[in-house]
Amino acid sequence: MTRYIPGALCSFILLSTSLALAQSTIRGVVKDNVGNGMENVHVQVAFSGTTRTATTDSEGRYAVSGIPAGVCTVTFEADRYVTIKRQVTAPANGSVSVDASMNPEETVGVRELEPRYGQPKLPQSGSRLNSESGSGRLIGPG
Repeated sequence: MTRYIPGALCSFILLSTSLALAQSTIRGVVKDNVGNGMENVHVQVAFSGTTRTATTDSEGRYAVSGIPAGVCTVTFEADRYVTIKRQVTAPANGSVSVDASMNPEETVGVRELEPRYGQPKLPQSGSRLNSESGSGRLIGPG
């Protein structure tokens, strides 16, 4: 029976090594909310305390290689767009497609700052928006 232990041990080592070397590619396309490919989106794939990154090309395509099989998190970031995070399972020795559609951040509005205190100006009670001129500025009560 001792003759089979070295054979079993060799099989285990070979299987472990091949699993450790099994790596995937995560690829996809990033588009904006109207369907245009987005250039220069930062794509980050995080797994087991490690990250790999890529940047999308002019058509929104990206590919991140060297990802081990298992669960990972893919993050898409671009200036003035809402960050997207997706959890995916990378296969052994294959690729998985992860596409994203990014939405612009909503702008709530800009408040003027009080020159002396650096605090936002708050509308006075009874103030209304000046919609006649289209400026959207607050005007006094009345």
